[in-house]
Amino acid sequence: MKQARNIPTTLQLECLLDRVYENSEPQEDLWDKGFLESVLEQSKKRDYLSESQVRTIDKIQAKYTDVTIAEKQYWKECWSAYHRDLCLKAAYYYDANKPYFGSLVQRVLGDKENFILNEADFLKLTNNKYSLKVLKNYEEELKFKVGDTIQIRATNKIDVANMSDGDFSYPNKKVRREMVDKVGFIIKADAKPVLRAARGSRVYQTLITGEVAPIYAHESDLKRVKKCLGK
Repeated sequence: MKQARNIPTTLQLECLLDRVYENSEPQEDLWDKGFLESVLEQSKKRDYLSESQVRTIDKIQAKYTDVTIAEKQYWKECWSAYHRDLCLKAAYYYDANKPYFGSLVQRVLGDKENFILNEADFLKLTNNKYSLKVLKNYEEELKFKVGDTIQIRATNKIDVANMSDGDFSYPNKKVRREMVDKVGFIIKADAKPVLRAARGSRVYQTLITGEVAPIYAHESDLKRVKKCLGK
């Protein structure tokens, strides 16, 4: 026989809601807060909650035990510029590749200097298949430095590197063909955040010979100019 769940009283719901607010950041667990506020109002009007609602309340309670609160506090004390840097790099990528992790991205980019994510949100944003590939790009040594002479590869995606933030367009093969084998030099490394999960996605600002305005290029768009052999 299925055992009936204990339905929390209005006072217990009020205490739980207070506990959640007291032990979370303003933008943290917004769904939980909204749910508790909703069932609290329902509890005041009629003394009934569905089994599904009670299960959800139990899950929220489990996130705010004394032990979990102590763990959250320890995580907050360990939070550092290193964590913030990883989050920013992942957030820039997802901001350019919507719609994933929209609320987390807004929290990070909306307050770049002061944001703090809990451990679960930190891992969700920085430890998934795509963000790990993005972060691996930053870990690898830059292949070019300022002043290096470079040449545009035949397989370049110069059009993608020069899209404005948030823009989308189909591949511009004409631009790619026109840029093949053009020579220039590096004027800035890591000129923009990595916005692709592919290898070689670090972005350089380059000045092509004969051009006035600089352009952006992915590391994978570039190759070194072969030195001429002596006659």
